[in-house]
Amino acid sequence: MIALVEQGTVGKQGQFHRSRARARWVIAGNRAGKTEAGAREAAFYSTGLHPYKKVATPNEGWIVTLDHRVALNVLLPKVLKFLPAEMVQSVVRGDTPSIRMRDG
Repeated sequence: MIALVEQGTVGKQGQFHRSRARARWVIAGNRAGKTEAGAREAAFYSTGLHPYKKVATPNEGWIVTLDHRVALNVLLPKVLKFLPAEMVQSVVRGDTPSIRMRDG
């Protein structure tokens, strides 16, 4: 869990992760950490290791991107960066990129 939490949970990103709102938005300029915050939040939820909320696992979630290229080349690698490798069962990089977690 330390790898998931140690960076990016302070400042504006920290406010996003700590928020209890049902719908949360990260609106910011270029290179402000929007993708990093979203990828980290996806890792928190998919592992059930959210530092600020209780998250039931197994669970299922969707990440929506502008297009397939962004999903495959930008977001998928960022999400994988925050997931503990031992928790990842498989990664699909085809037409519908996906990550399947162990025990879920």
